[in-house]
Amino acid sequence: MKINIADSFVFNTVKNAKSPKSTRATSAGESKLYIGHPSDKARFNNFFNNYTGINCKFDKDNLLEHIDYLLTIVYKITGTRYARDKQEEYYNDLKDKVDANTDFTFSLESYIDPSRYYIRPLETDIDGQKRWKEFFRKIAISNFSQLRIEKNGNNFIFLLEPLEHTTKAIPVGGMNKVLYGAPGTGKSFKLQSDVNIFFDNNNIERINFYNGYTYGQFVGTYKPVPVYKEFGASTTTPKFKYKENGSYSRTETSEPYVVYEYIAGVFLKILLRALKDSENAYCLIIEELNRAKVDSVFGDMFQLLDRNDTGESEYRVKCSDEMLDHIKTSGLDLSIINDISENGLYIPKNLFLWATMNSADQGVFPMDTAFKRRWNFEYIGLNDSESEMIGFKVELNDAAVTETKKEWNKFRRTVNKMLSDKYAIAEDKLLAPFFVKKSDFDANNVLEPSVFINKVIMYLKEDVLRHRKEEEIFLYQQFSDIVEKYINGEQIFKSSFIAELNT
Repeated sequence: MKINIADSFVFNTVKNAKSPKSTRATSAGESKLYIGHPSDKARFNNFFNNYTGINCKFDKDNLLEHIDYLLTIVYKITGTRYARDKQEEYYNDLKDKVDANTDFTFSLESYIDPSRYYIRPLETDIDGQKRWKEFFRKIAISNFSQLRIEKNGNNFIFLLEPLEHTTKAIPVGGMNKVLYGAPGTGKSFKLQSDVNIFFDNNNIERINFYNGYTYGQFVGTYKPVPVYKEFGASTTTPKFKYKENGSYSRTETSEPYVVYEYIAGVFLKILLRALKDSENAYCLIIEELNRAKVDSVFGDMFQLLDRNDTGESEYRVKCSDEMLDHIKTSGLDLSIINDISENGLYIPKNLFLWATMNSADQGVFPMDTAFKRRWNFEYIGLNDSESEMIGFKVELNDAAVTETKKEWNKFRRTVNKMLSDKYAIAEDKLLAPFFVKKSDFDANNVLEPSVFINKVIMYLKEDVLRHRKEEEIFLYQQFSDIVEKYINGEQIFKSSFIAELNT
């Protein structure tokens, strides 16, 4: 017998893994395991030999193996890096407890209410209840674990194993995900790393929101489509030709016309692909989510962002006639088309919406609470990705600096500290690890002088410190003076900044 693990059964430490400060209740929840409907009572009772004289046991090696499996997918289960670290501690601690134990037996009984059939350890079996709670409830996870019960006469072995569809699965908490933080913190880098783990390249679409991006581009709308009326040599009847194989069928005798057709946007296109191919996961990546007016871009599709426990949209949206006509010609199974026609459009459980956004920046639009609560946000700190830039240096050309070639991370941290302490500069204006690219460094991992001048110095002087006459970083007020002194190998930084940099 194989049984999916119900969320109500899962231990709260695992449920709370998606955020460092959970708002969930602190109670442990149910200790009985739901296995089916009471209508199957006779079948369940027969399988467990009416709970008479049976011997139940967990398999130690199996439990250890399942914990190892969970440790390999902890990044799928958790919602933040903080929670990820805590979950690794949690599973390693469980592994030690399981490894130290020698007895894994327990008694079993059924519990039936009007709508559910459960199994649970006998209340009189105190040790068995402890094993059930310590070695089963704390390890089993909904959406990732299933219970397989092997029966041999009166002997029952309880085995945890990965759900058959979770070898590349992602938890429901990761369906709509936003990585946010200051520019240059590596949001896109981190997102792409996750995408490479979970999705095939052919199942990914990437778009960039911007001011002016529309619902029509994102979901779909009527658009003009060119066609050509062709008079063939063998007939006087004109033929209309559409775009074929990436090029237009146009000759010297063609006469151009324009017709209007419903053209699906990137969101509807990938949604239909996911509906056609339910066995594989698809991902729509939205870069710079808050650079467009998201309420206008998503429109009525906003309602679909609420996901249920399976990952599908909790609520559906009725399609417009023109959208439905397009869906009917998309090659979907008739049963799916009829379902959408009667009940409305929905996001399937194999379609993930992942996005990046700047936490604070110029030229971005605010998002209301109703929209934000439908996404899981993961903050990328200013220095979270700095390990990627270890060993990369910047040539300061300043004799007052003890070593003129300074680690990029050391330089930018010193700049950031000065900007924060002296001027309370907002985080989105500070230098993040990827403010410069790895390709901006030469073969010796030293930042190209032109990049240091035209990107780093210019940004600090012209954008951040432009209106601060008494700033504490550069010796000179004019950008041209700083550049000239730098090229000549003369001092350009104030002594207070150099002292900080030399520590």
